[in-house]
Amino acid sequence: MSMETFAARRAVRPLGLLRAAGVVAAGALAGLTLAVPLAAWPAFTLVSLIVATILVAAVRHPTGALVAAVVLFMCEGTVKVLLTNTGMPLGAGPLPVGAALIDAALFGAMLAVLVRVRPAEWRGMVGGLSRPERAVLALGVAWLLLSGVQVLTSPSLQDALESLRLTQAYLLLIPATCVAVMRVRRLDGLLRGLLTGLLLVMAYATVRGIIGAHPAEEAFSVGRGVVTHYGGVFRAIGTFSGAVGLSSAAAPVAVFALVLGALLPQQRVLGLATGAFALGAVVVSYGRTPLAATVIGLVFACVFVLTTGLHGHRRLAVVRTMTGAVAVLAAGAVAASFAAPALGERLEGLARPWADESMQLRYETWERELSTLGEQPLGRGLGTIGRASGLRTGEPVTTDSSYLKILLEQGFPGLVLFLGALLWGTFLIARRLKSAPASTRGVGVAALSGLACFMAFMGTGETIEQPGKVVAWTLLGLAIAAAWSDELRIGE
Repeated sequence: MSMETFAARRAVRPLGLLRAAGVVAAGALAGLTLAVPLAAWPAFTLVSLIVATILVAAVRHPTGALVAAVVLFMCEGTVKVLLTNTGMPLGAGPLPVGAALIDAALFGAMLAVLVRVRPAEWRGMVGGLSRPERAVLALGVAWLLLSGVQVLTSPSLQDALESLRLTQAYLLLIPATCVAVMRVRRLDGLLRGLLTGLLLVMAYATVRGIIGAHPAEEAFSVGRGVVTHYGGVFRAIGTFSGAVGLSSAAAPVAVFALVLGALLPQQRVLGLATGAFALGAVVVSYGRTPLAATVIGLVFACVFVLTTGLHGHRRLAVVRTMTGAVAVLAAGAVAASFAAPALGERLEGLARPWADESMQLRYETWERELSTLGEQPLGRGLGTIGRASGLRTGEPVTTDSSYLKILLEQGFPGLVLFLGALLWGTFLIARRLKSAPASTRGVGVAALSGLACFMAFMGTGETIEQPGKVVAWTLLGLAIAAAWSDELRIGE
């Protein structure tokens, strides 16, 4: 070693020590900075760190961040329970802050995915569509534009903006998921990540439904003033704010995961496990509509598979899985009916819905609200129906149907545009999937079946405002990407 080299190394050593000391000092300062908020507001600090991590990860790995944000949204109830019970800085409200945090993660991840698409790529995507497919896109865009205009004409700007956030804003998940799926190198990794997150959420809900809810969760649910018990039996909420929120997500997840596990051997174990726990979550939520919607989604999958050119063993696997799932639902519902007589009476309503007391009330609500439609055929305005309508009065106006909500708020033009885009789009996706490559067809069929389940669910409740909407629009984006994967390449 020369003297010059030795002298240079001696000079560098103090600089290295100074850098190391700087890193240690920075780490200690960061630890002290976090120690105070962690001690004062532990849940708020931890949730904020999770959201910040997702947003930072979205810069380099937007697809992974989007999956993480979707799973975090499925824990919205847990976030709000923790914030409620551990305190908030500056006396902030835990419910709006919790909603804002999980929305920040989700919308930040969606925007991180979408901003990477260049204008030329968007033009290429639209250029790959057929004329009917462009018409469906135009209907969807027209509905969103109409919604924006109706915000300005609504009786309350605050209620209208909240309604827009609760419903229309989450449709951004459709193009975001579609782009994310098309950009990912290996779809298997994305599906495993999504299924693993959903498995944990659904497993927790099922286990809690069996052993009983945590006292903090039950107190939170009861305090929200919704129906939480049937015959003295608590309706499971899992990681959601309420039983309806849980079932709105569990039903489409069950259908999607089961069909995916039946069609794709590489996803079989994880898909069937997720689907099984999601079925359990549907049962312990003690709702009848999610039971019926799940069966509708499973029947849709069977009909689709039996009418396409899938190989015989795959058809048999799907039919066998769907039959087993329906049997599990029936057995679980019967077992739940033994927990309390009131649950048994509710199950009888599935056999005779026209004579069920709850359905009678729903029919009366529909008849009453429809009778007023002639007075305002163009709609009452955004924010006049659903959760947003209760911001000022504390008593929201409900219609027990997402489709009726859109009709009453946005009139015939709004409902025609929304239903036209949704139903016609579903038909075109199904038609494309029949000729899609076998590698992507299974994913598309599973996603479209989960969407069909959610669409059935929307018929008897304002489900379009519930957390299940995140699952539904994610599945719709996944189905679009699977159906158009060959024609709409947008870069690597």
